[in-house]
Amino acid sequence: AHARPLPGPRMSPASTTTTLVPGTTGWPRALLGLPGAPLSLYAEGRLAVLDRPVVAIVGSRTCTADGRAPARSLARTVVEAGGTVASGLAAGIDAEAHLAAGGWTVAVLGQGLDAPMARWQAELRARVLAGGGLVLSEYEPGASAAAWTFPRRNRIIAGLARAVVVVEAAHRSGSKNTAAHALAYGRDVYAVPGPPELPTSEGCLDLIEQGAGVVRGPQTITEILGAP
Repeated sequence: AHARPLPGPRMSPASTTTTLVPGTTGWPRALLGLPGAPLSLYAEGRLAVLDRPVVAIVGSRTCTADGRAPARSLARTVVEAGGTVASGLAAGIDAEAHLAAGGWTVAVLGQGLDAPMARWQAELRARVLAGGGLVLSEYEPGASAAAWTFPRRNRIIAGLARAVVVVEAAHRSGSKNTAAHALAYGRDVYAVPGPPELPTSEGCLDLIEQGAGVVRGPQTITEILGAP
């Protein structure tokens, strides 16, 4: 497995922030009327990415090479089929999905947009924005991340998405938390099966046992998005 990147110096990137509230231009349609939806969102980047159907691709921070490849392939397929990729701007699967989406991506943070973040994460965010993507947070711009902010963040990723695809996850993981939110919101959940002996496969196999759809390749994504 690949180790999570070393944090390095923490950075506070300057940003131009737009505040969104329900009923105004730019508010994500997928969140309208959703139980527990945020009361407001802070946005940086291109809101138009939310005009396309969203597929969330999430997974382990300490993913394997066997997880990175499908994360990239599935993200590219989402974009080619006319969709947008959502994820959490974390290392591992999230990062692979954001970068492979080529700008058609939305990153949802577990902290304020202007809060300090690790250098590698600030660089990933910069690449998302430079490519034409979008970064969202429900937290005040300077609010720091905490253990409880990420599970709450996950409900927004799930709510934005037509479906959540989990690519590698531990038995106990944030990705399974995102999947649980998706099921509560009536979204579809899919998982990429992996070798049962790997810890990073346990969460996906759990989800499949519980009834999640199996990702068999790009055709699964095109079926989710209704593309020919």
